[in-house]
Amino acid sequence: MVFLKAIILGIVQGATEFLPISSSGHLAIIGGFLGFEEGTLMATMMHAGTLLALIVYFRDDLFRIILSPFKRDLEHLKLLGFLILGCIPAVILGLFLFSHIEAIFDSPLIIGICLIVTAIILFVSGYMKGKRQNIRFIDAILIGVGQAIAILPGISRSGATISTGTFLGLSRTESARFSFLLAVPAILGATVLEISTVKWCSISLSLTLGLFISFITSLVAIKFLFVILKRATLRPFSYYCFSVGILSILFGLLFS
Repeated sequence: MVFLKAIILGIVQGATEFLPISSSGHLAIIGGFLGFEEGTLMATMMHAGTLLALIVYFRDDLFRIILSPFKRDLEHLKLLGFLILGCIPAVILGLFLFSHIEAIFDSPLIIGICLIVTAIILFVSGYMKGKRQNIRFIDAILIGVGQAIAILPGISRSGATISTGTFLGLSRTESARFSFLLAVPAILGATVLEISTVKWCSISLSLTLGLFISFITSLVAIKFLFVILKRATLRPFSYYCFSVGILSILFGLLFS
């Protein structure tokens, strides 16, 4: 059961972290249905896997961003500034909601409502036809607000941020690129917070397996999403989020 749990959670975390269907919502729902909790140490390993996948996939961009202050690379230095700006809303909102998030995770009703909100966002974004490639100051701030709202379980981080970018006139692929680069400090921060609350013991084989599964699944999910965004919109994911949201609400009403 320990290895099965690691495999299931690794797949769910890796796929739903980057596909616009809410990883936090799915982990809470699946954990409830299957009768096991993710656990802080397991959550840390899962987030480490998704973070590693982002670093590997965007290694060239991240390398240039990190070196931009030293190489006077103005393009990537400006991108670094925008990423810092984009993180501020999540930090502020996270400080206010930190003590209340755990209670929200225990409510299938709230998670279901948030999934329906995600579905509406994705559906409406399907009508946007942005083509702009350059990120602006206001883009960074508002996409950061979208990321902050996604602290709520059921609100997809990738769905909220990519859709916000398309609402502002950015192309879908450029919105996704900035969204995923913005996810690096966000997931890193969440991982550091989780580490601070973990009583570390010897890393078991099941935890290592969970990290590996999360890493591989995340890489596949990122590549898959970019293939979709080059050809279509995120609207098909809205139907899925709406269906799961309705089921979650019914579950919450029947068993609360």
